[in-house]
Amino acid sequence: MKTLLIFLMLIITFGLFTSCGSDGDDGRAYISFTADWYVDWYEDSNSATPYTIYQYTDYETSAGSFSYEYGCSDGQGSYWGYYGTYTITINQGEEGGFLSSGDDGADNYFRMDLSGWGTSFYLLKDNVTGKEVKNELSGNPNKSQTKVDVGDMEIITLHGKTAIMVITKQRFIIQ
Repeated sequence: MKTLLIFLMLIITFGLFTSCGSDGDDGRAYISFTADWYVDWYEDSNSATPYTIYQYTDYETSAGSFSYEYGCSDGQGSYWGYYGTYTITINQGEEGGFLSSGDDGADNYFRMDLSGWGTSFYLLKDNVTGKEVKNELSGNPNKSQTKVDVGDMEIITLHGKTAIMVITKQRFIIQ
C-alpha cells in the first residue's frame, strides 16, 4: 500500500510540474486588391482568390506561394500585363509555458495594387475597413493571347513587423 501511495504521489507531482498552458492560435492571413483603370482582368493560383475580386475586400488565405497574372489596355489598341509570384506568411502562435497559455499569432493583411505601370505590394498593420468598393475584376476572357516578355524579372522582398512577403514580377506585351 505504501508503494502505491508513493507511486500516486509521484504521478501527481510529475503532472503538476509538467502541466503547461495551451499553445496560442496561429494568426490568420488576408489579401486584398486595388486596381487602376488600365487593368482589364486578373487571375492567380491562390484558391482563396475568387474569380471576380472586389477592391478593398479582404479575402482570408492560407500560407504559400502563388502565381498571378493580369492584363491591361489603354483604350487605344495597346495591350500588356504583368505576371509573377507572391508569398503569403502566417504568424505561428506561441507555445504555452508552465501554467500559462501562449499568445496568439498576429494576423497579416497583404494588399496587392495592380497598375498599368506594374504591381505593388504592401503589408498592412491593421485591416483597412470602411472603404468603398470601387469596381470589380474578373479572370482573363481570352486565354489564347500570345504574350511576349519585355523588361527584366524583378524580385522584391518586403519585411513587415510580423511578416515577410517575397514577390517576383515580369512585364509582358500581348500581340
